[in-house]
Amino acid sequence: MLKRLMGKTGEPMESLPIMRLTLVIVVYLYSGLTMAHDTTALTNQLELHALTPPANSAEPAKEAVEHLPQIIRQIPEHDITLLNGCDIIDIEKNYYTIRDAISVGAPVFNRGEHATCYVIYERTASDLESNPKTCRGVRKALDAGLHRAESLPTYSEKAWAMRDTFDGLLKVIARKSDKIK
Repeated sequence: MLKRLMGKTGEPMESLPIMRLTLVIVVYLYSGLTMAHDTTALTNQLELHALTPPANSAEPAKEAVEHLPQIIRQIPEHDITLLNGCDIIDIEKNYYTIRDAISVGAPVFNRGEHATCYVIYERTASDLESNPKTCRGVRKALDAGLHRAESLPTYSEKAWAMRDTFDGLLKVIARKSDKIK
């Protein structure tokens, strides 16, 4: 049962000025580490103010002016035996971790922030690779993807190399999941 929300004056919220709950996520990049700080604030403003510089800013991000190379997708086709010996719960956690990294990184990449996208993907892969619960086959695939990305000259190429690694793992996990059902 929902309780009726009351304002500070004891009046029902419907009669108070329109208020909006805004979630602000501030991401700090420091020495290769990504840290997020969540802040919530109530505001009665009807407009939301962007925390990013306007599109016509005098200093575009370096990634935005980087010459974009021709990207050739190289998604690995893993055999399902890559997941032999893996705990199904851990495989599922890996799947959702990778999927979440893509859902955060892809929009960042599409805004032209290729280095930031790469950091998101690289950090996710490194965290999974160093997790003792990540099975050997997945760690091996992530390691290969990280080495490939490190060898590439631009952040755009590095981000795509990691995305290819993630897509290859998502495909094999999906095939394994279909066989389990």
